Amino acid sequence: MGFRYGGTAWDGQKWSASMAIRALGEEIDGVTPRPKGTDGTVASKGHDSASPTSDHTPKPAVGTGIVRAIDFSVTTEQGYAIAERIRQLADPRCKYLIHNRRMFSSYPVDGIEPFVWRYYGGSNEHISHVHVSVHDDADDDGSPWGIVAQEQPVAGIMTVSSWAEAAFDKAVEADIVSETHREQAQDPVTLERMLVFLDRAGVLDVRNLNDKYDGPGSQSVTGTFVGTIT
Repeated sequence: MGFRYGGTAWDGQKWSASMAIRALGEEIDGVTPRPKGTDGTVASKGHDSASPTSDHTPKPAVGTGIVRAIDFSVTTEQGYAIAERIRQLADPRCKYLIHNRRMFSSYPVDGIEPFVWRYYGGSNEHISHVHVSVHDDADDDGSPWGIVAQEQPVAGIMTVSSWAEAAFDKAVEADIVSETHREQAQDPVTLERMLVFLDRAGVLDVRNLNDKYDGPGSQSVTGTFVGTIT
């Protein structure tokens, strides 16, 4: 069963998905095999109660509302590959994307430039799925996103977020890791996973470091990450 792109919400309101969301969902359905347990477009009653301003909620609240968000389930590797692919494409329809405690927006936030990864501190860490919201001016734009553009695995540049760089500096200062570990971390995904693990374990408190690392040149070191998204 694929994504829902229209129908009746839990409260009886009629809704339809933005054409940009439909186009993205149809491309994501081409990624196989892929888990689908957290796939979704329109908000449930519980989601609406917890996040009443979410883009999953049809807007306006009267008449037929438009849903401008999609969640799609992924393996860890698929999540990193697809999220990074969307970031690199910098499609103007994309409002923001969240995956595994990281996010980027198509507009600057707290000094961090558009389409640059930053730390996400929401209660839902988005580990098993990717969330994408789109702008309202993309409601009628169903053109292809180009997510699955090749039949072979896609090699991309995974940018280590400013949060990860700041977290690593803090870990070095606390003698938890050394600069040697940074030099050996050829895979930025592994680096970010390690730092998230240390944070979750309570070994390293790195939840509020965005303000420290939001200046020019502070948001990127790069490495090659190969992820299969076909």
